[in-house]
Amino acid sequence: MKLSLSMIVKDEEAHLGHCLDSVRGLVDEIIVVDTGSTDATAALAAGRGAQVHTFPWTGDFSAARNASLAHATGDWVLVLDADEAVDGRDHAALRAACQGADAYRVLVRSYLPDGAYTLMDAQARPNPGGYAEGAEWPACGDTRAVRLFRRLPGVAFRGRIHESVEASFPGPLPDLDTVIHHFGFTLAHRVEAKKPVYLNLAREDARERPEDLLSLFNLVIQAATAEDWDLAALTAERYRALAREAPPTLLLTQATALQRSGRHEEALRVFAELPGSLPARVGRGVSLERLGRREEARVLLEACLREAPGYATARLDLADLHARAGEPAAARALLLAGVEAAPSDASLWGRLVRLGVEDGQLELAVKDAWGAIQHCPQGGGGDWHKLVGLFLLRLGAMAEGRQVLALGLAAFPGHPDLTRLLELC
Repeated sequence: MKLSLSMIVKDEEAHLGHCLDSVRGLVDEIIVVDTGSTDATAALAAGRGAQVHTFPWTGDFSAARNASLAHATGDWVLVLDADEAVDGRDHAALRAACQGADAYRVLVRSYLPDGAYTLMDAQARPNPGGYAEGAEWPACGDTRAVRLFRRLPGVAFRGRIHESVEASFPGPLPDLDTVIHHFGFTLAHRVEAKKPVYLNLAREDARERPEDLLSLFNLVIQAATAEDWDLAALTAERYRALAREAPPTLLLTQATALQRSGRHEEALRVFAELPGSLPARVGRGVSLERLGRREEARVLLEACLREAPGYATARLDLADLHARAGEPAAARALLLAGVEAAPSDASLWGRLVRLGVEDGQLELAVKDAWGAIQHCPQGGGGDWHKLVGLFLLRLGAMAEGRQVLALGLAAFPGHPDLTRLLELC
């Protein structure tokens, strides 16, 4: 049994090496299709034993994926992106699976910079650990995708974006609990750069196929990701007018888009269609509070937090409710409990720092910012370092202030405020 790794890449020299190293000893063949790199991606792949092919980018991810499949010669295919990896712990299980079904829905674990990160198709939760891969990240979201399958005639990817091979394997497919570790959401600059690109591709696809449900679904997701809430809500309505039923992901995204557009009564109606969804119940609590139904919102958010104490979004929304109600002590108690349980969650630390500033308790905010720096050295975007550094400088602790500012610049090179302050002192 021969297993081929199938990949498409562009300008991935910073990440591809880790991906390829993670499958050493697992795959028998590495097929890398380069869609126009201008860096050393191709040379790096070749240096690790990959067969490197070029394919002109056409604005269609499926076309590139299928070009990669065409070069594969294995009995089975494993599909990865450059910002993904497979832990050695799962190598044997992946090989063993190739003796079974024709395809598997593999667990894809997306690591997140904090527990409040919004994923449209998965609930962010504390990182369960158990793997060397991804151990440093505080949170994750799990989804499933067909990433391991037999290389059979007619198997092909479909979809301009969010391409999938699942339609080539009719009928229910078995789940495989080996993990593909995905790090793309931890790379903030890449996440932001992709938003307009993917939104434009989704718009083009929906224009070409205005009644295709997959195209409309992708446009809803990409519009929400780009925070074009009006477009997301409008497209969700178009989808629902054409479909017999809407998947939970689309309903949750539609409700969120309505909420973010200030249409809270409409949002409540859509959230109510997802009674078993924890994110939907938390979203319902937020809209209730915005509509002045504060006590209902508090009861609902407290119930959600009791159900999932590690769900940072529920904790943050409940803390916001208390802060807006003039109850900073209650908000602080919630956030302190959160950082005690999840000390590397930057979203909780950031809200704790902001609460002190909003409440006029500068010394407390500085203390919390220093705690945040200790536990999340790559968090805060430099703002925590600026707050602590300025406070120390104003106290006359010049050496200590400079040390904190320098620490911030090491974490966030070129930060303009930190650079200016360090130059002034």
